Amino acid sequence: ELLDGFRALLAIATITSRVVFDKLLKSLR
Repeated sequence: ELLDGFRALLAIATITSRVVFDKLLKSLR
């Protein structure tokens, strides 16, 4: 159960960081 929660947090963090990174790249251009 704890592992599932950790995987969910990791997935959310990965998606969020990708979106933020994409926005940073677009703002630099």
